[in-house]
Amino acid sequence: MPEGQKDIYYITGEKRDILDNSPHIEKFKAKDYEVLFFTDPIDEFVTNNLTEYEKKELKSIGKGEIDLGEDEAVKKEKEEDTKKYRSLLDTMKDHLAEDIKEVRVSSRLTSSAVCLVSDEHGMTPNMEKMFRSMNQEVPKSKRVLEINPKHPLYESLNVIYEKNKDDARLKDYSELLYDQALIAEGAMPKDPVKFARKMADLMAMEAKA
Repeated sequence: MPEGQKDIYYITGEKRDILDNSPHIEKFKAKDYEVLFFTDPIDEFVTNNLTEYEKKELKSIGKGEIDLGEDEAVKKEKEEDTKKYRSLLDTMKDHLAEDIKEVRVSSRLTSSAVCLVSDEHGMTPNMEKMFRSMNQEVPKSKRVLEINPKHPLYESLNVIYEKNKDDARLKDYSELLYDQALIAEGAMPKDPVKFARKMADLMAMEAKA
């Protein structure tokens, strides 16, 4: 492993090309860290029980919060971003309350606007899908929506929020971002027809600008 990488990181899913382009992996690529791709269904069960290898922890990059050993300046910048967007994030959480448990600033993202993260000990979407394919009941679990505070979209959304916290566009953008996060991990939007309509409306507005 590269110098500075303390843990063994991995990501699970059905297709390697989707994993290789996953938003979750952006920061790890930027730091040139190694990430294992697990695409076999049995891998989900193995990684749930194998938490350490040769005295190194195995950690899913799609679960919990990730500590990449950033220096104090980077940690402070994240705290400032969280403070800056706190009200906007709370509003997004309210609009997505049926599906997500939290909206927070991400340590994973470098270019993508958003991603979805499971709890530290929760099921991955891939594992939920496998259980459903076996006709097993899977309790509904809410995930965490992480945002990239450096993406220009959030500066624009913050301006909208500061002008009018009840602006209907905030709900539309929150739902679009949630659906975008689903698509990025190979899933379907919650409501494909509604997603397509909102995207068309958004493009129409941008075309007029």
